[in-house]
Amino acid sequence: MIEKNEKTGLVEEHQSGIVCKKDFDYFINTPNKQLLIRNDNKIYLMNYKNKKILSTLVCSSKTIKGLAVTCMYYDKPTRTLIVGTVSQGFFIIRKNFINSYNAPDQTIFHALAPYSAEE
Repeated sequence: MIEKNEKTGLVEEHQSGIVCKKDFDYFINTPNKQLLIRNDNKIYLMNYKNKKILSTLVCSSKTIKGLAVTCMYYDKPTRTLIVGTVSQGFFIIRKNFINSYNAPDQTIFHALAPYSAEE
């Protein structure tokens, strides 16, 4: 459950779909207007759009298990998550940094043009 607090004092409750596990923690990045949630070796970016709370999985890794995390930042254009820790420095994690494309059925194409003796 996530609460959205308006400046007017109105509080709205929204379901996030995230069930709290042992390693649940949240990180507010005020300058970038980001809320990141760490839960069960996963990190979610929370967004408020069309009067709904949306959670987007940005990282799923056992590497983050047990880390003493102090701060997080997610850069959408590069799909890069930066995780600051107490004792191990910064972790820079990129999700799906290779874009795959479907290859056409034929990978060899022949260019043929009609030929006539008059040309």
